[in-house]
Amino acid sequence: MQVELEKLDGLKRKLKVTLPADQVTAAYEKRLTEVAKQINMPGFRPGKVPLDIVEKKHGSGLKDEVAGNLMQDSFEKALQENNINIAGQPHVHPAKLEKNTPFEYVAEFEVYPEVVLKDLQGEKLDRLTSEVTEADLTKMLEKIQRQQADWAEVERDAKDGDRLLIDFVGTLNGEMFEGGVAKDFSLELGSKQMIPGFEDG
Repeated sequence: MQVELEKLDGLKRKLKVTLPADQVTAAYEKRLTEVAKQINMPGFRPGKVPLDIVEKKHGSGLKDEVAGNLMQDSFEKALQENNINIAGQPHVHPAKLEKNTPFEYVAEFEVYPEVVLKDLQGEKLDRLTSEVTEADLTKMLEKIQRQQADWAEVERDAKDGDRLLIDFVGTLNGEMFEGGVAKDFSLELGSKQMIPGFEDG
């Protein structure tokens, strides 16, 4: 197998692969023999159809099949041998496969860019630190307490810190809008999670 790699613009590459005639002929005749053993034709015993008759009837399709298999196997091998890391699907231009003739094709594709890691020895790194204050801890504990609190109904007017289940309908210029309607919506008074003035109502 002969491989020629050409660098095009940017990350584009062109790979030309040529397979020797003896490899091509051997692959084609092997597939032709396999098919001859499987087909039935009037006037011949099963599996005993002469190869020249099988080739005349199925040769064109078998050549395309063998060409596809040869391209797939040789392309993968060429990528491995040349350490090519292909990105995406290649665009392949195959030649017509013929017995006793070298088979060649051209594949165009893009590769991943090479990433060069910098030697960090001797580099000074700044360590980021975060200071947690007593106020931060108190605020977080209060938040956890509110989340884990057991709620009970009370017989008095609502005040900040109470959780309400409310139904509401929002309008814009007198028209209802998407997302502006809710039923049994949970709201903690004083949380200011809604638009300004919402809790005043």
